Amino acid sequence: MPFTFKLSVRLALMKAAVVLATAAIYAACQVPGKRVTDPNPPNVVQVVTSPDAVALNPSEAQQFLAFGRTQAGDSVVVQVMWNATGGTVSTGGFYTAGSTPGAYRLIATQSAGTLADTASITVMAPPPPPPPPPPPPPPAPTSEKVTFAADVRFANANTVNDKDAQARLDDLVSKLAGVNLEVIIVVGHTDNVGAAAANQRLSLQRAEAVKKYLVSKGIEPNRIYTEGKGPTQPVADNRTAEGRAKNRRVEIEVVGTRTINR
Repeated sequence: MPFTFKLSVRLALMKAAVVLATAAIYAACQVPGKRVTDPNPPNVVQVVTSPDAVALNPSEAQQFLAFGRTQAGDSVVVQVMWNATGGTVSTGGFYTAGSTPGAYRLIATQSAGTLADTASITVMAPPPPPPPPPPPPPPAPTSEKVTFAADVRFANANTVNDKDAQARLDDLVSKLAGVNLEVIIVVGHTDNVGAAAANQRLSLQRAEAVKKYLVSKGIEPNRIYTEGKGPTQPVADNRTAEGRAKNRRVEIEVVGTRTINR
């Protein structure tokens, strides 16, 4: 290759290097209202960091720049060393916040002098975790209809003295626990021995005797309805003693509701 051609290539490469270096200096030092001056000025009076204060989340990053300012107010390129009281910073001013919230400082110190500037860094606390979703509401209680029956036998009297009758009524009362009582229907019956009018009165008296016993066990009297049917609704043959015994009875029907938590 001719010597003149080699020299031309070298000169072109040197010119390109100068242009690139000048562009880099201009980009690093450009501040609105200021001009770029000699990259190694002897009269720098201040080092300035930009930005001078930031708030970051933990582990968030921020690029910082530093430049010198002359007595004339010009902005110039200066070489600085970066140091941080928290987090990490690269030689090029790239800062990464740590994980601990707090106030920290980023310091840019002039490499060829004692001038320095400090940027304030606030590492914010992470937002609190969202509250857990509220638990689903409990299912609304529902109610079911309750209907059950019982019967009490009478020998001949109209009072509840028989132990078997009392046991039947006590069992009935125990079943009412947890029931929202609507009504208790008490209907008295007789056999066909005697006058119809007398049997009608007797059947009602037997129903009233059962009501009295239930009230003594804590049942509200206004919840109990009584009625006498006399001998009109037999359940067995009145021609036999056994049948008549079955007909001398009081039938009890309970109607109410019970709450169910599903």
